[in-house]
Amino acid sequence: MSLTSNNAPKPRGRPFQPGNKFGKGRPAGSRNKATLALEALIEGQGEEVVTTVINAAKNGDIAAAKALLDRLVPPRKSAPVSAPLSPIAGPADLEGALLEVFNMLADGNLTPDEAAQLTGIIANHAKLHEAINLETRLLELERQIGIAKTDTPPATD
Repeated sequence: MSLTSNNAPKPRGRPFQPGNKFGKGRPAGSRNKATLALEALIEGQGEEVVTTVINAAKNGDIAAAKALLDRLVPPRKSAPVSAPLSPIAGPADLEGALLEVFNMLADGNLTPDEAAQLTGIIANHAKLHEAINLETRLLELERQIGIAKTDTPPATD
């Protein structure tokens, strides 16, 4: 009697062999030929190219101005949100804060993205309160049944 099942899936094809039998490939950090050729063309002319683009932008070339501004002042990923929320002192205040965000969204004082960011922050705050509450309850239960953990490890001989 065999210990292996006849219903087990059979491997297909050749088993995977780690490594590259055709060579090591390109060394890490090496550049391709097209990049090296472009760098050779630009070599020593970078300052002149930048000056030309700046002059073109000064003379009203919008594409040149956009290229400069995109490099010098990249677009902001997000802007600060000013939303006057009531202080959150505890878990009981979280529902009120969510209602305030909803009302500001409904009144047009917040964009949907800003409201989503604020509700995400409030949700994280709620998770923190929940975790603290669970930890407190767990410690109290452990104390009641006599298995409370101590801060200092037991002494070893």
